[in-house]
Amino acid sequence: IRRYAILPEMAYLPLATWTVAAYMPDAIDVFPYIALVSAAKRTGKTLVLGLLEALCAKARRVTFATPAALFRVMADTPTLLLDEVGPLLGKQVSEMSQAIRAVLTAGNRKGDSVFRCDGINKEVKEFPVYGPKAFAAVGGLSDTVMCRSICITMQPKTAKQTTARFLQSQAR
Repeated sequence: IRRYAILPEMAYLPLATWTVAAYMPDAIDVFPYIALVSAAKRTGKTLVLGLLEALCAKARRVTFATPAALFRVMADTPTLLLDEVGPLLGKQVSEMSQAIRAVLTAGNRKGDSVFRCDGINKEVKEFPVYGPKAFAAVGGLSDTVMCRSICITMQPKTAKQTTARFLQSQAR
């Protein structure tokens, strides 16, 4: 992680520990999220999500999936990686924003689920949402999501800071 991304010095150890823990989510009752937040764009948030995708167990990067797809993906307890969640957690009331809110509000405790009507007969179905999750956002997040998260405040790289170039295609 340190080779490719510039993070606050105190963020490397928790991020590495979280990455290892993503291999054994069933051994953890309450799994904190990783919240990569910044006040501006171009601070490396998406890069860190790419690194986590290469390093974590069953990593699934999700961008604008339908709620039905998101809930079904969660059944396998993947490491869920969400980019640009800030707008989805704002004041809009779209079906997608409600699904993301449900997954992040309920998904940090083992056994947590959301209930939805499913199928032709609209039968109530329970969807598990527990598991490791990391997300990136520009701007603030709700208190509910922040209190469930290890927050890493990202800053733009300075002219003196250098990193190796990370290529997702070579990490697979």
